[in-house]
Parts: sequence; structure tokens; C-alpha cells
Amino acid sequence: MTIILGIIGLLLMIYLFWFLFKGEEI
Repeated sequence: MTIILGIIGLLLMIYLFWFLFKGEEI
């Protein structure tokens, strides 16, 4: 369970960084 939550958190962080870097909607 912890590993799954960690992976989800990582994906969310990557998505946020991508959104801030691009400044565009995906």
C-alpha cells in the first residue's frame, strides 16, 4: 500500500513540475 501511494505521489509531483515548466494545459 505504501509503495502504491509513493508511486502516485511521484506521478503527481512530476505532473505538477511539468505543468509549471510548460505553463500549458496537457
